[in-house]
Amino acid sequence: KWNSTDGVLLHDEYDLDKIDSSGNVTHFVDYNAGSDYPVYAVCDDGATAYWITNVLATGTPRLRVYSKALTGTSSTAATLVLSDNGITVSNAVMEFVKERIVMAINNSVYEIAPSASSLPSPIYTNPSSSYVYTSITASGTAIYIAGYNGIQSSIDRKSTRLNSSHSS
Repeated sequence: KWNSTDGVLLHDEYDLDKIDSSGNVTHFVDYNAGSDYPVYAVCDDGATAYWITNVLATGTPRLRVYSKALTGTSSTAATLVLSDNGITVSNAVMEFVKERIVMAINNSVYEIAPSASSLPSPIYTNPSSSYVYTSITASGTAIYIAGYNGIQSSIDRKSTRLNSSHSS
């Protein structure tokens, strides 16, 4: 919901669009294939959207997380939330759950406040560098993070403190 408009954010590789309940599309983020990196993941907290991408830094694509008020359009400037020149994103998923942003970048899981300005240490790193996280959701007192490695998939249950977990 933005202003008093019901709608959804649609993530389509290089674009983020807002689509209202009548089907009207508002371009929100318009990156260009060939000159920009794709949007890997997006979430919102009801007022602000957050997304993960790479930018070219000293010749190598590097992690950036941006935000923008949901009332904005593609002409509204994004705000850099955090960057890490030691990480190149190849896959990511993120969700605003339990009043925080939980994001999985490559094979590591992070928890940040919407007001974060730097990437903390991961709360968990899967031992397989080829593990792909695909979904984050919450239910009751837990946060669930799903993913796969080859033909083996798993759903990890994290407590709301996220520093204790078990797989199921």
